[in-house]
Amino acid sequence: VDSACARTVVARAADLIKGLELEVGRNQDCLDSMWEPQLPEPPGDGFQTIRKGTLISWLLGGGSLGTGPGSEVGKILEILGAAETVLRSQPVVSEVEAPAKVFGDVHGQFRDMLLLFHFFGRPGQEEGTDDVPVSYVFNGDWVDRGAHQLEVVTLLFAFKVVYPDLVWLNRGNHEDRNQNLKTTSQGGKGFDKACEDAFGAASGRMLFNRFHQVFGWLPLVARVDRRVLVLHGGIGDGNWTLDMLRSVKRPLASDDLVNELNGVVYNILWSDPVQHTDVNRTMPQLAFGAHKSHRSKHTDVMKVFGR
Repeated sequence: VDSACARTVVARAADLIKGLELEVGRNQDCLDSMWEPQLPEPPGDGFQTIRKGTLISWLLGGGSLGTGPGSEVGKILEILGAAETVLRSQPVVSEVEAPAKVFGDVHGQFRDMLLLFHFFGRPGQEEGTDDVPVSYVFNGDWVDRGAHQLEVVTLLFAFKVVYPDLVWLNRGNHEDRNQNLKTTSQGGKGFDKACEDAFGAASGRMLFNRFHQVFGWLPLVARVDRRVLVLHGGIGDGNWTLDMLRSVKRPLASDDLVNELNGVVYNILWSDPVQHTDVNRTMPQLAFGAHKSHRSKHTDVMKVFGR
């Protein structure tokens, strides 16, 4: 699947990483929400439509108003369409070749994600060299809370389109419409609000809905080198197999997640490895306490692996 818009976003992100190298060299640091990067002036008249000071606009190379081809929203829609095509062609259990790097929750912290690429490498950087290509697993929770949610998730989907067999995207519990809306209703910045803030109420809601259509096709787990299982939450009681998980039919909407495979999918997205009981089989949030959220607190639970 080819997408000129995806290739533009990946290239522009590489330019931002070069700028971050200067910040790192000066020991300059800041919160993502306070970050004001020096955006390189792109060449050509086609970039005159970039909205000044708007990072998502710069990342996309600008665009016309509205939602049609050539608009910023239209460019994101192109990337989403290409990403959906790739995701639908790949299984719900991703088989990832080693060597691989796994990145956890980003939650809209775009600068932090670019810093990870600066220090640990980015997808595709081995192109044109004799180095072994490195796989990258992004283990969910890219949206909600942070200041640059659209930039994060747009870049990740662009990477998936450009490098479909190197970049692997696991679904997290925040790639969930209900969770996004709840984040906003509780006073935070949910992904719904991030979309509307960037593109207005009507276009923002349309874009939010389209993102969730694609989220429904995301894989649930990744197996690295056939030995290491990577998933966002936990395994529950472990009374399931990868073959059982492969039988799950996508797309999975928010309302499908709780009961799919008798709660196994919900545990994969939500729970840490805690003792499994009949009570938390379909309500893992009652048995989880290590991660700050609306879930009940349990001080006797210790997180034993990262996500």
